[in-house]
Amino acid sequence: MTISAELSDRVALVTGGAGGIGAACAVGLAEAGAHVVVTDLDGTAASGVAARIVESGGSASGVMMDVSDSDSVREAVAGTLAVHGRLDIAVNNAGLNIARTPLAELDDQGWHAMHAVNLHGVFFCMREEIRAMRSDGGSIVNIGSMLSTVGYPDAAAYIAAKHAVLGLTRSAAVDYAEVGVRVNLIAPGHVRTSLGPVGMTSEREREVAQAYPLNRVADPSEVADLVVYLASDRARNMTGACLVTDGGYTAR
Repeated sequence: MTISAELSDRVALVTGGAGGIGAACAVGLAEAGAHVVVTDLDGTAASGVAARIVESGGSASGVMMDVSDSDSVREAVAGTLAVHGRLDIAVNNAGLNIARTPLAELDDQGWHAMHAVNLHGVFFCMREEIRAMRSDGGSIVNIGSMLSTVGYPDAAAYIAAKHAVLGLTRSAAVDYAEVGVRVNLIAPGHVRTSLGPVGMTSEREREVAQAYPLNRVADPSEVADLVVYLASDRARNMTGACLVTDGGYTAR
């Protein structure tokens, strides 16, 4: 790992950091010089990602956090402040996969489970992160979806949650711009992770890629590159933005 100084002396927190996009974001932020607090419902896996970052020359620690539990979120952010004295960057990545169920067939449990993580979890995290940042400013990056902006068949619960996260992003961006807290959203299409299509074989990936004008599925590192940019001073004039990285899917 080659460490740059772009985000040196900054502290970042990443949710859902045990794998996929979250792990890639943790690595990218560490490569840019930040100390990264890797959080996940699987605390052991989060600590494993942090250990690999440290072994590669970066700075990181792992913490168990359940984003759907406001007390767990509060404790994780408070712990970060207690150890590091600050929080400069937050990446709200934790999420549940799309639930393919027609709206009229969706039961209460499925609806609430999707929103507990994909919407309430983002709200709980943003609330604590903003409280931690509003004295000195900071950058929050929410990981939404290309489905934050368009509809999709048989995915009402997921679509509703992802649209709402875009609304939360824009509302918070307006509310906290004066205190230097920037809030932006990245909206990926399919990404090569465990949250993508079940059994993402090479053949399945080629099939999925055909839905995109660029005819490809993104790598998690491509999302991480955008996160590092939004976290940096290069994006100091960006807040309330929705950066779509979907291979042209929503352009049609």
